[in-house]
Amino acid sequence: SSYALVALTDLSFVASIGLVGAVVAVLSYTAFLVLWLRDRNRRGATLLDCGPHPTKWFFLVLAIVLPLMSLSLISLMVIDASERTAWAFVAPATMLLQGPFFAIMGLGRLQVTELGLWQYWGLLPWAKIDSVNWAPDSTLHIQTKMRFAPLSRGALVVPPEHREAIVGFLAQHGIAPT
Repeated sequence: SSYALVALTDLSFVASIGLVGAVVAVLSYTAFLVLWLRDRNRRGATLLDCGPHPTKWFFLVLAIVLPLMSLSLISLMVIDASERTAWAFVAPATMLLQGPFFAIMGLGRLQVTELGLWQYWGLLPWAKIDSVNWAPDSTLHIQTKMRFAPLSRGALVVPPEHREAIVGFLAQHGIAPT
């Protein structure tokens, strides 16, 4: 796609890579927000709240710092016209979009809901869980039923006091630890 942009426009190859990257970032963040809203509205009642993400404060700091950095870069472009390149627009746009993304991650909670596990920012339906196993530190390793193998595994840090309750909910849905 970058080669096509070079052929169709006066952009350099490097600038076209930046533009393609920006488009991919916008589409990715848009898809994330749409899926988050959809899943949030369909997850059902919360049966167990296991609390916020262990790195909640890190995510919230990024949710504030990245948009502020973006605004400072934009102000530099307004002041100095020589800084207005394709790359100069990619970084601020990406950082602005990351603000809501990291806010959602930082404010999210690990919850057991009627329809599955709410993993801080997304719903994992019961039917999509293939198998689970526990690490000694109470981390739940999950193998999902997905077509793309590299994305089918994940891990959730479960507070130890909620481990037995999660085992019970998993058992209710026919999912036994391996």
